[in-house]
Amino acid sequence: ADRQKMKYEIIGVSSLIAIFIFYFSQGLLYKSVNMHLLPIRSGIFILAASILGYAVVFRGNGVHVVVSRYILYRSVTLLVVGLYLVFLGVMGEGLKRFEIAFNKELTIFLAFASAILLFLVLMSERLRRRVKVFVGKHFYAQKHDYRQEWLKFTGKLACCRTLTDIREALAATYREAFGLDDPALYVLDKRIKQYVPLERQPSTGILPAIRESSGLISYFASQGRVFAAQDKEYLPSSEEDLFITQHGIRYIVPLICNDCVEGFVTFGRQVTDEKFIFEDYDLMKMLARQATLSIVNLRLSTVLLETEEVAAVARISTFVIHDLKNLTYTLSLAVENARDHIGNPEFQADMVGTMATTVAKMKTLIQRLKAIPEKRELRTEIADLDYLTQEIVKEIRQTRPDREIIYNGTSAYSAVDGEEIGKVIVNLVMNALDAINEKGTVAVETAADGEAVCIRVRDNGCGATEEYLKNHLFKPFRTTKQKGLGIGLYQCKQIVEAHGGTIRLES
Repeated sequence: ADRQKMKYEIIGVSSLIAIFIFYFSQGLLYKSVNMHLLPIRSGIFILAASILGYAVVFRGNGVHVVVSRYILYRSVTLLVVGLYLVFLGVMGEGLKRFEIAFNKELTIFLAFASAILLFLVLMSERLRRRVKVFVGKHFYAQKHDYRQEWLKFTGKLACCRTLTDIREALAATYREAFGLDDPALYVLDKRIKQYVPLERQPSTGILPAIRESSGLISYFASQGRVFAAQDKEYLPSSEEDLFITQHGIRYIVPLICNDCVEGFVTFGRQVTDEKFIFEDYDLMKMLARQATLSIVNLRLSTVLLETEEVAAVARISTFVIHDLKNLTYTLSLAVENARDHIGNPEFQADMVGTMATTVAKMKTLIQRLKAIPEKRELRTEIADLDYLTQEIVKEIRQTRPDREIIYNGTSAYSAVDGEEIGKVIVNLVMNALDAINEKGTVAVETAADGEAVCIRVRDNGCGATEEYLKNHLFKPFRTTKQKGLGIGLYQCKQIVEAHGGTIRLES
């Protein structure tokens, strides 16, 4: 409807632009101005002015026309390129008019060199950010196009399937909208009541975290504001200040849903020394709320999926129990017949064969019906992981003499539940053995690194795909084995995290 109201303005302005292009293009083509075209130009001027006057005086529609930010930003690039071409033309015409002797090859070189310099300037992230801020500040009533930013961000979130995807979407959006870099996503781990980063820092191996009871978290929950280190609106505690200083954090954006701080995003480097205003902070919080909903929905979806998978195993167990009952009946029948025929050699042979076949079938069913262990209290005591791992490796070597297992460890004392950690070691070593061939090797080692102790299991087997590592690793009932149920690594993760540790796999 608005386009129909302003159609006369569009026709009038378009006519003026068209006659200008036609008139001056003739001059450029024929090196002279065709004076016969002056009446035509004047006539079009009068006609276009009449149309514009009619639109303003008689139609007065009051439609507010705003130039698209996207078009305006791109027009700046075209303007710079146009100025460069004008500069080349003026320089060439000046050399020609004043008859200045200038080497042709040097002229071409300078033209290409200046073009390269121009592209370097246009591709400068700092310069682009400055232009964007300048345009938004001086040519628009609002600094940001909230609708456009929200649509772009929700489009990115719609494609996110993991927390890593959400972090990448946040990083790209905040970098483009605010010029913030070095992002890190922290999410609440309700088990240990701490906000931990999405990925452990590979350089130090330390897992920096913020306690749920921290004053900074209380500030976010009560005020819902963005923390800016330079504003001094909130004075962090010594622990928080150490966290902020060590990681070079300048801004922290809380992720809040239903008055609960589900996490936060930290940013370090700023592309330009831009001072943010209330509009910037409002947009930051709006985008953060949208990201928080995606994080909460992702968590709920994961819990629902795991619940459905556990329920599926429960349904399968009904059929397995039925099969076990039939096998048990076979054994009980053999025992009853044995009372009357145990002295018969043929019956003895048949009974042994029947029992061996039945037991093998029962073992197969039990193997298929691996259950996820329920959480229970850990019975921890100071133990040497080196000794514990050596004993487990020794037992596995006896059962798998056809495989090469290399052990190399040093004393690594820690407060652990030996039985539970033993399950972890067995699972990891057996998985590694399943991944190698007859000539493969499994290497196991223990080590102590400052306040942390670790167990590493390596193999030179087939590895795992990037898609499996990203979307299925450590989740129940996800496996690459034909005869596996995908319980082992899930169980390992539960046990290790119950000890306050972390577990990861690299392929």
